[in-house]
Amino acid sequence: MNVIKILVYLLVRIFYFHLKKKIQFTLLETIYVLCFSLILLSIDLTSPHVKNKMSKREFIRNTRRAIINGTLSDELAGHLYDNIYLIGHVAHSTTIAH
Repeated sequence: MNVIKILVYLLVRIFYFHLKKKIQFTLLETIYVLCFSLILLSIDLTSPHVKNKMSKREFIRNTRRAIINGTLSDELAGHLYDNIYLIGHVAHSTTIAH
C-alpha cells in the first residue's frame, strides 16, 4: 500500500503544479483524496467480488465528507462518478505475462 500512496502523491504533485491555474482546487490534499476516491470507486464498480456497488449518491456524500475544505461540488463529483461508471477504470489496465 505504501507504493500506491507514493505513486498517487507523485501524480497529485505533477497534476497540481502543471494545472494549478486551471483547476478549482487549491490544496494538494484535496486532489490526493479525490484521486484515492476515484481509485476506490473504480475498484468498487468493476470488481465482481463487491456485491453492493457504491451508488452515485454515496460517492458524492463520502467524497464530500473526506474533502475538508468543501471545494468539491456535487456536480463535479457526480460527473466524476459517471465517468468511472461508463469507462470502468481510472486508468487503462495492462496485462502482465506470467
